[in-house]
Amino acid sequence: IFRVRKAATVILNRLQGKEKPVPFVEDAAIHPDVFAVFLGELDTLLKRYPFRYAIFGHAGDGNLHLRPILDFKEPDSFAHAQDLMERFVDLVVKHSGTLSGEHGDGRLRTQYLHRTFPRLVPLFGEIKSLFDPAGILNPGIKVATPTDRWSNDLRYTPSVSYTRLNSGLDLDPWRTEIEKCHGCGTCREYCPVFGATGLEESTARSKANILRSIISGKLPPSTFDTGSFYTILDYCFNCGQCLTDCPTAVNIPGLVMFAKEKLHEKHRYKLNEQILQRGKLVSGASSLLPELSNKALRTPFIRRAMHTAVGIDARRTFPPFKRRTAVRPGENGKERKKVVLWSGCAANFNDPDGELNSAIQLLDKLGYEAIIPSWACCNVAKLSYGNINGALKDISYNLGVLEPYLVQDIPILFSSASCGYAFMHEYPALFPGRQDIRRLADSCFDIHDFLGRILL
Repeated sequence: IFRVRKAATVILNRLQGKEKPVPFVEDAAIHPDVFAVFLGELDTLLKRYPFRYAIFGHAGDGNLHLRPILDFKEPDSFAHAQDLMERFVDLVVKHSGTLSGEHGDGRLRTQYLHRTFPRLVPLFGEIKSLFDPAGILNPGIKVATPTDRWSNDLRYTPSVSYTRLNSGLDLDPWRTEIEKCHGCGTCREYCPVFGATGLEESTARSKANILRSIISGKLPPSTFDTGSFYTILDYCFNCGQCLTDCPTAVNIPGLVMFAKEKLHEKHRYKLNEQILQRGKLVSGASSLLPELSNKALRTPFIRRAMHTAVGIDARRTFPPFKRRTAVRPGENGKERKKVVLWSGCAANFNDPDGELNSAIQLLDKLGYEAIIPSWACCNVAKLSYGNINGALKDISYNLGVLEPYLVQDIPILFSSASCGYAFMHEYPALFPGRQDIRRLADSCFDIHDFLGRILL
């Protein structure tokens, strides 16, 4: 029970759709002796409205968190919210409660403090005047001005209008994705780049904040053309941590891909970006003469040149390249089912005798014939750099290669986690209207998951 309570905010924030739990009447505290009466009257009040809501909190302390589930961009929802705020304040004052039991008052509740602390508010003003006679320190907090309203600084209201960017960010699913970020800052705890740099601009929320400002017109579309925005986007290397650790599961990597695509409409890819997008080509060529390639990668001059041209640290070690050798699975005397084995660059060009051949032999022992298709790159690198059109060409090629197996319901297995992730998750998210991509994703399995299903 306590684990569910602790996870309440996360669960609510992951609700799908445009309506979201909005914390604008969310921190009232009432004396425990009258808390039950207050809850009964609150229940009666909430029945006036058509929206859903959630209530959780600390009953023993009389502290309550109310989350109406609304879309503030809709006029009716916004009108309901404004009406609820006034009636909720009336109810709290009726029971001699406070609007902020464990959090701050801030801009959200300042305009109502004269009702909950009528004798103290004048004192607040006197203290404010002593230390801030010009009224420049956090204006509108604790001491209200005549124009202060709780709804003045909301991110979204019915008056919001969207700037068309002529990119994937114009699509409703991705606009909704931008709106999901509420700036909690949890990404400061899990983002590996923030952990290494300590820079706020490296966090996931910094990307969402800037993109939200662009699509809502607070920043001009020319922001995409600035070097500083390029640097901020470049901090994201598509690790996918946001999708598991973000309380609202904001797909920051997907947003960054579309943002980089827009940015590169006017900016050519740098040399290192062009090279790193062609990992299969580079690795394949290097594995043709592996002895020469490996020796070159150990040469200080070559390593310094790579550091300068490509940005790969000269101190970094590289897995050795190997020439791929054919595997001939032994006949096991059983009727053999077929699977497609999709092995990535590491298996084909760095570890063919390990990852690739071991997977083929294991499948053979379990009665499966592994089909190795002639594949194009999975394009994790191209997508990470926002080269969505370039990636789509290879995706289309791979769809053509795999179509004969899809119609036969032959499973497609991935020994490479990054390749499998691209096929199963990134492609459907980036191209939600493509049923052929959705069908392909549904036929794909990580090899470990597949083996677990047939062995357990």
